[in-house]
Amino acid sequence: MSETKEKTEEQKTMDQAGNFKAPIAGELLSSWVPISPLRKLFCTGIITLAIYGLLVENYQVLVWLLILPFQSPRIIGAVAYGVGWLRRKIS
Repeated sequence: MSETKEKTEEQKTMDQAGNFKAPIAGELLSSWVPISPLRKLFCTGIITLAIYGLLVENYQVLVWLLILPFQSPRIIGAVAYGVGWLRRKIS
């Protein structure tokens, strides 16, 4: 009897924790720019490199701009949501 009571209390704790995870995840994935200072520096370097490539007419450097969308939490969150939606529709 006490074992099932402990499980229900544990389940309640897990449910409460789950209620906090969704808003935190939503807040972390709502920004267009990276949250981490290191990733912000990385993005700034890529943009600087791309501008330099335009100035010296080296257009191969512009391929680096393809990396920028993968640094955005909002885009990654939208892709993850879309993949989950698609998997639910398939199965």
